Amino acid sequence: MKLAKPHILSVEVITMSPKELSYIEDALGHESFFKTQCQDAAKNLQDPELKACVEQLGQKHQQIFDSFYNLV
Repeated sequence: MKLAKPHILSVEVITMSPKELSYIEDALGHESFFKTQCQDAAKNLQDPELKACVEQLGQKHQQIFDSFYNLV
């Protein structure tokens, strides 16, 4: 019986300076704020088309937030 060799995944570790981490922290805060603003605005909109547009914008800000979050 022949055993398969284990696969080793290569993970690259990126070191960030405190200033770079601060920029990402600021970006996370901004995107969180924008997402919340979109959610609040969408709750108050009556026009279905405009409401859908603002909800999509909020989802986009969540995606951007997630992208920044995955950097750290």
